[in-house]
Amino acid sequence: MEIETPEYRAWLLGEYGPGMANVTEINWVGNFIQSKPYVTVDTWCELIDQEKVVLMKNLHWQDKNGIEMFENDITELIVDEEIRRFIVREREVEREVSILTGFIVETQKMKLKTIVFEFEGNYLLPCVDEDGICDTEKMTIIGNIYENPELLPGIHVF
Repeated sequence: MEIETPEYRAWLLGEYGPGMANVTEINWVGNFIQSKPYVTVDTWCELIDQEKVVLMKNLHWQDKNGIEMFENDITELIVDEEIRRFIVREREVEREVSILTGFIVETQKMKLKTIVFEFEGNYLLPCVDEDGICDTEKMTIIGNIYENPELLPGIHVF
């Protein structure tokens, strides 16, 4: 039986953490039991106030080992014979894109909500090499910024 990957993971704070858990439910508005937005996770049997967690969204991309990428994961990729580490993010980026209007090539600025890889303060879009292989298929997830901050010296999480 294949284990289903959750849509979100949660980094638990306060009396619930620190620790990582799979989110089993997200309620964005609250209900008659809990008036504030809450989550439930696979490691606690109670409704947890969303202010007590950091949600990490499943981005539905996989590394070279078939592991699903979540926001704030740390990946490694060999670039120019050097191992580089990236933080996986979902961001809105503005890029200039070539468009074909009436067979005249123009460029236009567009905002895209997409997966980016943060490297030294820059947000890089995933690239595809000459063989059609995406960067993500060459990356390895080595941890995340909450459980493994030592993998990115100089980066302050909180």
